[in-house]
Amino acid sequence: MRTIDVIETVALPPAQVFALLADHANYHRFPGITASALLKEGEPAPNGVGALRRISVGEMVLQEEITAFEPSQRLAYRIVASKPVTVIHEGGEIELSAVPEGTRVRWRSTFKLKIPLVGWFLTRRAARRFHGGFRAILQALPKY
Repeated sequence: MRTIDVIETVALPPAQVFALLADHANYHRFPGITASALLKEGEPAPNGVGALRRISVGEMVLQEEITAFEPSQRLAYRIVASKPVTVIHEGGEIELSAVPEGTRVRWRSTFKLKIPLVGWFLTRRAARRFHGGFRAILQALPKY
């Protein structure tokens, strides 16, 4: 398993950062995301607990379920399906806290790729790419 842990300060208030990161249907606007869709509404509607989203990053397609939804504070999810590679996901979490400069965001995710023989190597490589992708999304938030 690999854990990605990205911490960034975003020059927006927590409520605005949360609204952008919880807008599952529009993740395609973020760097590196090629497509996104809200497959099932959660509680509270539309993006809360139980929501299912599909996110495509190049050829990788992830289906994620929202497991925690605390506006302006915390959003958690887990990958429940993936293709063409199986992702074993312990969970991901985005935590927000107000700071004088805007919002401190901590985005963590723990996973591995299920691939015989080379899975450990490809997991390590994927972790570096996802780390960069999470950071790019957070750095792009003020544009939206």
